[in-house]
Amino acid sequence: MKETPGGIFVNEVLKMKGKFTKNDILDTVVPKIKKYFSNREEMEKYISRKIDTLCEYRLLGKTSIYYFSL
Repeated sequence: MKETPGGIFVNEVLKMKGKFTKNDILDTVVPKIKKYFSNREEMEKYISRKIDTLCEYRLLGKTSIYYFSL
């Protein structure tokens, strides 16, 4: 997997098992990709878009409260 923010994000999120929240994803991913972003707000928007994309491609499941691995 490429050492890009997207590659790191996808790799980490797809390794997560069970139920997890967006905050769980942020806690896991932020330390590994923060060097690629100038501020936290920009990074959180990027992560939200990536989460939505993974859900659209049905690589993650989603409820109103949490996400889950498929």
